[in-house]
Amino acid sequence: DSSVSDELTRLVKKFEELGEIDEKWLERAKGLEETIVNLEEIAREIERDMAREEDEVEDIEILQEKLASIQKAKRKYNLDCDGLIEKREELRSIISSLDDGEAEIEKAVREIDRLIQGLVPLLERLSKERKKLATSIDKRITREIQELGMKGALFKIKVDSGTRELVKDREMFDRVLSPRGWDRVEFLIRTNIGEDVHPLSGIVSGGELSRITLVLRKIFVEAQNIPTLIFDEIDSGIGADLADAIADKLSELAENYQVVCITHLPHIASKAKHHIMVKKSIKDNRTVASATVLGMEERINEISRMLGGNSKLREQLAREMLSGNGSARSSAG
Repeated sequence: DSSVSDELTRLVKKFEELGEIDEKWLERAKGLEETIVNLEEIAREIERDMAREEDEVEDIEILQEKLASIQKAKRKYNLDCDGLIEKREELRSIISSLDDGEAEIEKAVREIDRLIQGLVPLLERLSKERKKLATSIDKRITREIQELGMKGALFKIKVDSGTRELVKDREMFDRVLSPRGWDRVEFLIRTNIGEDVHPLSGIVSGGELSRITLVLRKIFVEAQNIPTLIFDEIDSGIGADLADAIADKLSELAENYQVVCITHLPHIASKAKHHIMVKKSIKDNRTVASATVLGMEERINEISRMLGGNSKLREQLAREMLSGNGSARSSAG
C-alpha cells in the first residue's frame, strides 16, 4: 500500500534526524530502509501473482468460448474433432480460392467473349438455312391446306433473326439466345383472299385449325423419328364435304407411319385398316370404358350407325366405303 510506504519513509527521515544526536538511530534508519525495499518487492510479487491469476481467469473464459464454438460446429456439421479439422482445411481452401475469384471471373468473361465471337457466324448460318427452309415449307403447307378446302389460304413462316449488334448488349443477347439459335419463329396465315397474314393462333376457326394441324404434323414428322402418330378428333369442326380429304391425308401418312385416329366421321373410320370401337357404359355406378376390335361385319354395322342409321341403303354405302379402303395402315377408334 502506498500510504504505508510513505509513512515508513517519513520514519526513516525522523531516524536520520535523530541519528545526528545518537548514531544508533542511523542504524535503525538503515534497517528500516531495507525493510521498505523488501516490502515493496513483496508488493510487486503480489501484484504479479494477482495479474497472472486474472490472466488465467481470462484464458479459461476464452477456452470455454472456444469449446462452446467447437461443440456447436460438431452439431452443425455432424462431425467429430478429426472431421472438424478436415472441414476447417476445406473451408480454408475455399476461402483461398475466393481470394482469387475476381481473376477467375475475368478469365471466364474473356472466355465467354471468345466463344460468342465464334458462335455468331454459326448463328448467322443457322438463320440463313432456317429462312431458306421456311420459304420451301411455306409453299408446301399452303398447297396442302388448300387441298383441304381452304382455297384462299396462304401460310407464311416469319423468321426474325438477331444481328451482330446484339453482341454489344450482353443482357439482350442472353435473352434472345436459346439452344435453337437467336431466331424468333412465328406461324402466320391468311384464310381468305384479299386479307393480310396474321398470327396463326389468333384468327383460325376450329375446323381450320384441325386441317392446319394435320398438315403441319404431316410435314414435320418427316424430319423426326416418330413411329406412331395419334390424332384426337382431327376432324373437329369439319363437315362431310371435307372428311374425305382429311381421310386421304391420313392415309398418306399411314403409308410410312402407324396412325391412330379418334374420329366420329365414317369417312375417316372407313379408311382405317383396323377399326376399334371405344364404348362407355355404367357398371356398379361407375363409368367403364371398353375397346373392341371390330371384324368386317361389325365394321359395316358401325359405319352404318355413324352414317345415321342401319337402313339397307346406309349398309350398302358402308360396304362401298370399306371396299375402297385400299392399303391404309391407320387405326380408327
